[in-house]
Amino acid sequence: MTLPLIHLLRQSTDGLGSRIIRDIIASRAVTPDQWSELLRCLKEHASIGLRVSPRRRVRRARQEAAVRVPPSSEREALLALPDYVLSRDR
Repeated sequence: MTLPLIHLLRQSTDGLGSRIIRDIIASRAVTPDQWSELLRCLKEHASIGLRVSPRRRVRRARQEAAVRVPPSSEREALLALPDYVLSRDR
């Protein structure tokens, strides 16, 4: 979720997206109204679709690694790393 929020912070010229994000971070909680408004802002600024791109890049990188890196425990670790990075929440 970090990349879409960074994108929103850079694209939101009215400051609304920035204000919502800062309020949520400050309170360490999100209300249903804040969540709805945040999602609206993310969609409005085309920030929400950015999450797809890393997954596509990971898929392509894996295909390349499977062809270019000889079978080994190191290759298996390399192929497992993107799943960890994409699934982490912090």
